[in-house]
Amino acid sequence: MKIDLIKGEFRRDEATALIGEMIQAKIRFHESKISSSGTEEDIKFREQKIKLLQESWHRIRTTSQDEHGSVSVDAELVLTNF
Repeated sequence: MKIDLIKGEFRRDEATALIGEMIQAKIRFHESKISSSGTEEDIKFREQKIKLLQESWHRIRTTSQDEHGSVSVDAELVLTNF
């Protein structure tokens, strides 16, 4: 099953805000799992995921500040064995 989450042209500030919301939701998901996790291995895994998401978010914000105009965003959710 495929779901188009985001598809289209956006002003750069709109795209940045939209992507930021998605990244923040994923970070909150991992943080909630850390709070309820019992294993150190799982906590380290989730902390690494959060770090990568934060780095990506930083790159996006930095790039969007340097550029103007519109950007095309295509975010597709693909569910397998659902």
